[in-house]
Amino acid sequence: MIRLASHRHQFVGGETAEEVVPLLEELRAQNRGAIFAYSVEVDEGSASKGSQSQTPQYRKNVEEMIHSIDVAAGFEDKHSLGLRTAHGRKTWVALKLTALVPSASTLVRFSEHLVSTRPKDNLVHYPGTPQPTDLDILAPEAARPQESPLTDEDITTLRVLKDDLERICTKAKERNVTIIVDSEYTWYQPAIDAFQLSLMMQFNRPLPVKRDSPAFRNSMTTTSSPGRGQPLIYGTYQAYLRRNTMHLLRNLELAQREGFVLGVKLVRGAYHVQESNRPSPYEPDVTAIKGYLANQPTEGFPQQKPGPKPPVWDEKYETDAAYDAAASLILDLTMEDADCPQVGVLFGTHNRGSCERILNGMVSRDLASVKSRNEDGQVTKLRINDQVAERVMFGQLYGMCDSLTNHLASTVEASSPVVLKYVPYGKLSDVIPYLGRRAIENKSVLGAKEGGAADERRAAGQKIWRRIIG
Repeated sequence: MIRLASHRHQFVGGETAEEVVPLLEELRAQNRGAIFAYSVEVDEGSASKGSQSQTPQYRKNVEEMIHSIDVAAGFEDKHSLGLRTAHGRKTWVALKLTALVPSASTLVRFSEHLVSTRPKDNLVHYPGTPQPTDLDILAPEAARPQESPLTDEDITTLRVLKDDLERICTKAKERNVTIIVDSEYTWYQPAIDAFQLSLMMQFNRPLPVKRDSPAFRNSMTTTSSPGRGQPLIYGTYQAYLRRNTMHLLRNLELAQREGFVLGVKLVRGAYHVQESNRPSPYEPDVTAIKGYLANQPTEGFPQQKPGPKPPVWDEKYETDAAYDAAASLILDLTMEDADCPQVGVLFGTHNRGSCERILNGMVSRDLASVKSRNEDGQVTKLRINDQVAERVMFGQLYGMCDSLTNHLASTVEASSPVVLKYVPYGKLSDVIPYLGRRAIENKSVLGAKEGGAADERRAAGQKIWRRIIG
């Protein structure tokens, strides 16, 4: 019963990548894309815990993620009539770094090393923000500080991880499959940020090609994609972290300075219970943060308060404010950089209010045009052009908030799906940690006033009534 109820139908798409393909077909027929995720999560021990085979589990995970890229690309090749272009390919692949190392404790120690050795930025709350020099410690000639918690074995593991990530992303580039790096607990996040930034700097450097140019038209009929409208690599930005506002702004500044496109998956966050019980090891200069934000064109960011705090906001309204303000900032940049993209975004949210504010924000910035409204003046249909559709998308978890997904998919017209479902797959024994987190998050969603259980029940009731009356 558990296998049928939870594994097959509720939150997980199947045991293997191939088993999920029929679901991908079903989603595409409903104008939805997908984020393909081999959902192996660390259970706060070893990432290869319990493996009895000669090949360590983390090595199998690396190969499976490469395999999932091929499966996703094969699906998209079929739906693009064999044209292997970047445009319109809305089956992405998610990576979870703790599954790609022999022991997640290596990422904990690397994170501790980075927090203690990075240049101090008094505007960014713990766990800080990445720097281009973060991976210098992995160079063959690099000297490790005597007080560093990293061991020789850690350095070897991190070098292998770097090579594996570059191999995964090279495959993704060859097959035109977008990669999302998932966020995890803050005690892993500095390490994840470091690799994420390195990959963006390496792979998110598209040539600025206008859509009416010969170069763009050629890219639509060849196997190359010089005018790729979206970043290849997206990182996850968690609005419930106090650092998120300044972390995002710092990353945007770095992307502009270093000449790469920032890929942003903006979410609220899924580890609040664990994070709220951990004090931050340092505090930022809240007065300086307030002064910095006062000079930003976007308003509404929640205010930091002095004193010891956990890494996450205490109240949900603070997280909501942080999310909506960050969304507004990203839409401003999207409006300003039409010919030379600075940012691409996936708004990962189950909050109907945030989705409506984003859609209205797109209309007010001329990123979308209204096609119809209802008698109350609410937008019932809007259209976004190809360029925007490649760089502004929404995402919800498979098995959750389908009424919101349906609303977005039916409201927004575009040449390719703008709503993606996060579809995990894997053996039931491997995805138990994921299912446990979904149960906790579902409790929150079910109780939400916007886009929660009331909408799901209402949609189900309407479907039943339509069947009764024919």
